Amino acid sequence: MTQDFKGTLNGQTQTSGAWTPAVRGDSTAGTYELAVATTARYVKTGILVTLHASITLAGSVTGGGTGNLQITGIPFTKANNSVWAEGSVWTSGVDLTAGTISLSIGFVGTTEVQILVFFETHDDAAATNTPISGVSANDLISFTITYEASS
Repeated sequence: MTQDFKGTLNGQTQTSGAWTPAVRGDSTAGTYELAVATTARYVKTGILVTLHASITLAGSVTGGGTGNLQITGIPFTKANNSVWAEGSVWTSGVDLTAGTISLSIGFVGTTEVQILVFFETHDDAAATNTPISGVSANDLISFTITYEASS
């Protein structure tokens, strides 16, 4: 995490900077190399955090992960029992589950946590998590999420 700015806005401490996301599976992490062009930024005002990442996987990915797609490395822990946070997602090349009509990002639970997951919405069916098996070389995952940090 690299801090670029620190100041105040309406009496609230504000910081911004870069962070380093990591892609993994939730059962077996695997190895998912990122391209040099991957960008990830944060803005924190008081306890409110907005994360953005545009993750491009490398041209050759070792892989080997199993379970669901997760993003780790977020710079600030989500507050315990905070309002459920969901953000917008755009992907290119990621193989989503058949019948997926939308994709969002959120946290793995309501406790203090630093792990993001992807939720697939299906027509007339329960939502599911995006499997890590759908991620491969040169895929792009871009997202923005705002949440309440633990401090």
